[in-house]
Amino acid sequence: ARFITTLGGRGFFYLYVGSLILAKWTLLSLGVGGYMIVVGVLFIAQSYRVSKELKEAEKELNRVEGEAKKQTAGFRTKVKEAWQKYDPEGDGAIYTKKLGRLCKELGRPMEKESLKEAKAQLDADRLGEIDFEDFLRWWAKVSLVEEP
Repeated sequence: ARFITTLGGRGFFYLYVGSLILAKWTLLSLGVGGYMIVVGVLFIAQSYRVSKELKEAEKELNRVEGEAKKQTAGFRTKVKEAWQKYDPEGDGAIYTKKLGRLCKELGRPMEKESLKEAKAQLDADRLGEIDFEDFLRWWAKVSLVEEP
């Protein structure tokens, strides 16, 4: 009875039951059976239409997902290129004092107060260094927020 949970399955069920009712050949059964057959056909037609729309939506979702992956890769590359200018040792960490210049190079100069908060957030252990992966996650969030 699982087929009844789908729109098309329910349509075929109405079609079947309507044809059984029509087999009695009384005036009432002709009306009820005919009505059930019409409803069954409409359900089946609707299920095909919805199925087609869902397939189109899935294609669009896959396209958007692919674009997002490309943009994410481009974002990471852009940040990594700027990061490498301030990480000459290549160890994946920069000094907190370089954070302001890095943000400015990435297109978002920061006020002293915002920079102070960012340093506190990114250098929680107070060693004076910021890790690239931590910075990347933070920068992704900051880049989504518009400045007032």
